[in-house]
Amino acid sequence: GTYYENVNFNGKHITLASLELTTGDESYIDSTVIDGNQSGSCIKMNSGETDATIRGFSITNGFEHANYGFDGGGLKISYCSNISVINCKFYDNYGNSGGGGLFVRHSSVSLSGVDIFNNYSCYGGGIYVRDDSEIIFDEMNLCNIYNNYAGKGSDIFAIDAVADIDVIVDTFTVLDPSTYFAGYFHNLNNEGEMTFDIQNYWLETVNHELYVTTDGDDDNSGLSPDEPLKTIAWALHKIESDSLEPKTVYVASGTYSQSLNNQIFPLGCKRYVSIIGEDRETTILNNEYCYRMFIAYFDESNFSIENFILHNTYLETNGFINIQYCDNIVFRNIVVEDCISIDSWLTMFYRADNLLFENVIFRNNTAEYCAGIWFDGGNAKFKYCILDNNHSTGNQGSWANYSNFYFVAAEYLEIENGIFSNSSTVNPDWDVYTTFAIGKQQFCEPIVNIKNSLFYNNSSVSKAAISISSNYNPMPNNIINCTFADNSSQSSTLVLSGVNSVYNTVMHDSTDYEIELPDYSAQGYISTLNVSHCNIKNGEDGIWNQNNANI
Repeated sequence: GTYYENVNFNGKHITLASLELTTGDESYIDSTVIDGNQSGSCIKMNSGETDATIRGFSITNGFEHANYGFDGGGLKISYCSNISVINCKFYDNYGNSGGGGLFVRHSSVSLSGVDIFNNYSCYGGGIYVRDDSEIIFDEMNLCNIYNNYAGKGSDIFAIDAVADIDVIVDTFTVLDPSTYFAGYFHNLNNEGEMTFDIQNYWLETVNHELYVTTDGDDDNSGLSPDEPLKTIAWALHKIESDSLEPKTVYVASGTYSQSLNNQIFPLGCKRYVSIIGEDRETTILNNEYCYRMFIAYFDESNFSIENFILHNTYLETNGFINIQYCDNIVFRNIVVEDCISIDSWLTMFYRADNLLFENVIFRNNTAEYCAGIWFDGGNAKFKYCILDNNHSTGNQGSWANYSNFYFVAAEYLEIENGIFSNSSTVNPDWDVYTTFAIGKQQFCEPIVNIKNSLFYNNSSVSKAAISISSNYNPMPNNIINCTFADNSSQSSTLVLSGVNSVYNTVMHDSTDYEIELPDYSAQGYISTLNVSHCNIKNGEDGIWNQNNANI
């Protein structure tokens, strides 16, 4: 029968099985169903279970949204040992952050005769393994893992597992998996790799441009506008590419969402595969049920995303665009608007190199941390970008409450013809953060150039509305042909540290000082400011050199 339950082993070292165990009749696998009713994981083992077994079930319709990515829509295993999963099927389960079918953390698990398909998550659509875990595949009673969806590691994804992972299966989505389908990465000191012994593949990929429309059909070839696919995620599954002949998924005008046309989010970016909409004003991606829209993680590089309006109606947005450890990426003609993140930041770019943002607009967004662009470690160029009316609601004790723009540079940051306006940090009890901040990555001395840009009507309860602190080497940061107008804060408009030059710039704001040079001499740092051909409110009296410690 079908059991609409969310089963918890509660620390018991037992076997939970269908009649397949006692009869050997495999038909009991399909006819004995644990249905999670979209109200949590179908099964949880997270109380130190040891030598427990699950056998002979279909496990489906689980929906888990846990904190910090520890989800597991079908089965969640955490801090357990010697767990066996035998002759089960996991399908149509959803883990919001990680592990649509199966999530394993700080545990050892063996899989025998398990089928994992049509599961969904941000990371590890089929299986997500992390944090000193071990997963063993039966070499005789083979498993099948195919057609799962995730922003990274559609079928299996691992971070900091305890050893090698030997994926031994009868069927996998593809015969030679790229990191889009399967990945193993290390944040800490663990070592290991993922190897594959695959007998059969499920998907015939194509090395060709693909086309998607709202009224297409995923049974079409997708090879021309006359035979378009329906879902962008399916096009990304099918498409192949390489450095010699990069490919593109072309998306026709229309609104793409889960409720309207069964779109699957997040979209996992693929190396050398661009995603290009027909027209920015009429090609809309609306994410309703997931906290991320695009994910590129560990080496998914050399692609562009162009010509879209991006919108999230899911209130727990976290890293809506999430790019980590990737390079050579272009965002062009993109609008991100009317998004809300109630307890996190809107976007996350981490250790990303050589990114280009061109004609990109962030407007009318709200987040607890950063409601615009949050970029920690890397290098980028911003051309003709607008960040307008983005607000941070961050409470005391939270971090990165830079409402509009936060960038930690490694070698360079270039901003040209930008507008940063009408944004605020709105919590009066938390006076540390600014609306716009630039810093430097540890052990780096980047060069920052800001040209032909407008900073208008930004408000911070901090001591400054805008801050730049990046380098103390002889090569200065440059602020050239810019305007700062009607910004407000407790003290100054622009706080600078390091070596900075300001040329041909107008500053006229509702602050006590236009420029502030803090005294960091006790830490061994002395800043230098060069000013030329500027119109600064109150002239030299508009510049505060704290304790006359700087040059």
